[in-house]
Amino acid sequence: MAYALGALLTTDTPMRETGAAWFRLAAEVAARVPDPVNPIMPLVGPLGRMFGMSDPGQGPPHPEIFDDAVASSHPWVSAIARILRAHTALNMGQRHAQAEEDFLAATGILATIGERWG
Repeated sequence: MAYALGALLTTDTPMRETGAAWFRLAAEVAARVPDPVNPIMPLVGPLGRMFGMSDPGQGPPHPEIFDDAVASSHPWVSAIARILRAHTALNMGQRHAQAEEDFLAATGILATIGERWG
């Protein structure tokens, strides 16, 4: 959790390379945890890819990087993954209808669980 959040905080700073290493470490740890308690863990890998920290030469991420997290049985993970997938699609100028569906579905899920941030 600490590596993932630290990495997110470095994305637009001079510590970007340090953050990239932290994302890699967070992904390694998250992969070894079979049933993580913290819901951010299933998002670590896709977030690392979204910020270009897993493989800088790979090019821009595609919205599909969030598909596994969208399918999560944890409602918060699924909703946040939908929001991130929608933003990724819109940032690429793609899938406007799917992005709208993702935003609306995420809003419904978050309202159901009482999460007001989304």
